[in-house]
Amino acid sequence: MRTKKFLFGYCIASLIFGLGLSVWRMILMLQYYDPYTKEFVLEAAPALKTFGYVTFFTLLLLATASFFFIRLKMIGWAYEFSEFSAAEHQSTTFTSALLGFVCLAVCIFVSFSLPSMLAPTKYIIYKYTQLAAYILLFFVAAYFIINAMGSPRLEKIKKVIAFLIPLWGVAFALASYTNPLYLYNDFNRMTCNASVCALTFFFLYEAKGTALKKTKPVYFIFSLLATVMCMVYVLPNYILFAYWELTSELHFLFEAVELGALCYMISVSFVLVSSLQKCELPKAESEEESEYLPEEPETK
Repeated sequence: MRTKKFLFGYCIASLIFGLGLSVWRMILMLQYYDPYTKEFVLEAAPALKTFGYVTFFTLLLLATASFFFIRLKMIGWAYEFSEFSAAEHQSTTFTSALLGFVCLAVCIFVSFSLPSMLAPTKYIIYKYTQLAAYILLFFVAAYFIINAMGSPRLEKIKKVIAFLIPLWGVAFALASYTNPLYLYNDFNRMTCNASVCALTFFFLYEAKGTALKKTKPVYFIFSLLATVMCMVYVLPNYILFAYWELTSELHFLFEAVELGALCYMISVSFVLVSSLQKCELPKAESEEESEYLPEEPETK
């Protein structure tokens, strides 16, 4: 199937673009970023602007994958994904379990910093959004572990906690935006917020697919976009963290979730394409149109 080959190309392109942009951002950080003041030097402005434009147009290019799901109604056919279940595929089973245990490990490590997190501070919004992200992360861990198990007995519990997953993304995005240690217009913060927003939309359609038992094409699109954004932000951060030997912070621990999610999204995108199938469009619309046509007069 030609369309399936094209979509496999999009999956591979997301990995190539993500790695290329990650290396580019890593070079920019090595040249222009001061890890101790957490700011880029002024000379980096043109290079950062160019990087932002290239990243934006890369995301637009990947979003054109939606073209293969948009067909004129007169053609009478379209493509759709079969019902997706992570437990039915080895790659998604492993990466879902991996993401769940990464979230659980982050919760355990963050627990040691609870006294400082609960300490009185004037940054009230930052304090409570970070606390909300910590609490919701337990549910994210439980969801993806249950998702990997594929047990019918736990299906109702999975559906209940499914919509708490995007709420974690919202809470973490707010905590990142209100972090007093960073400037609001800092390029790294903007990249972090963009990656978390893309991941939140992916989690939203993950939850929607779990609740409705139907996989939408937009779920595939956001798996590509979130893959690129998470690679662009997380990979350089963790590689340069080891290079610069910086002290870890709470937000840095939370960002480890994006590493686990990255593995899961890559496996999901490839599994979805492999399950692509051609289907006939329903003819309900033509029947609806006939209702508005005037009835022919009866012949005597």
